[in-house]
Amino acid sequence: MPRHKPIRAAIYGACHANALLRLLQGVPGLKGKIQFTPIPATMNITAEEMDAFIASVPDLDLVLYQPISANYRGLQFASARIVEAAGANTTLISFAYYHFEIYTPFITSALPGLPEPPTEYMDYLLGALIARGFDDAKIVDRLLHLDGLAPYVEGMVGAAFYEFGVREERVLEGDRPLDVKISERVKALYQSKRLGHTPNHPSTLPMRWIADDILKRLEPMIGKTLGARWSFTPDPLNEIQFFTPPFVRQAFGMTFDDKPVTLTKTHGRQKLADYVRGQRPFYEAIPREQFLQAVETMAQPTARPWYTPLLTTD
Repeated sequence: MPRHKPIRAAIYGACHANALLRLLQGVPGLKGKIQFTPIPATMNITAEEMDAFIASVPDLDLVLYQPISANYRGLQFASARIVEAAGANTTLISFAYYHFEIYTPFITSALPGLPEPPTEYMDYLLGALIARGFDDAKIVDRLLHLDGLAPYVEGMVGAAFYEFGVREERVLEGDRPLDVKISERVKALYQSKRLGHTPNHPSTLPMRWIADDILKRLEPMIGKTLGARWSFTPDPLNEIQFFTPPFVRQAFGMTFDDKPVTLTKTHGRQKLADYVRGQRPFYEAIPREQFLQAVETMAQPTARPWYTPLLTTD
């Protein structure tokens, strides 16, 4: 039945949760119909904040959440606590945490022992080229035209979508089956659409798919149709964007175009040559052998063997 009072709601999860909140807050049909209690992201929330959130769950009408394993930060921050605390009238809707490196296969989190990069993600291709002594012009060329990725594409695609499936079908201890699933849609479109703007975070279209699914589920509570007309800008994460280079698009059979522009918190919107120049001091400050050893570690067969060309391509 439709409600007359605003729905009391919260969203718990990582960056995707922040993006979803931003999207839902922009839906005109939800204005005045739902009130979200601010919850820090999983990687930032303190133990005290988490306990306060869990204590509030029985009084909430709606909790949207990503399944968070106890292996991440411990049982105290696991999503199983939400399921356990939910009241009889609390609606729970879960959506998966996606990890998808296909668009930016050489940009991911820094290995332990490496400094935290200013862009939050380590650009191993750029760092390896700097460590090997290439000048800016040659680096720009290699960022556009690296050779050697093609033999790894089949394995990368298989691993990426295997992980998608695992995240959608697994049920964490104390949790419940996932509600919102989008992996088949991502699989169908990743070659023709730029689905993600940031490393590890398929945003843009996938986040809108998740939001659309949730809006459908909220319609009985709101008492009205909640379809949204999404703009393609800004990206719902609105943080760091890396373009997909031509050699990546060619190797994976991608048909979309992507401008060689990077958006970072530290340097704003940059052309590729400016990005290389701006990041060089950070990567030059890392001892050469230490960085190349990190690349070798990443390139192990059980890790990311497609990093091998970073050590061999001239």
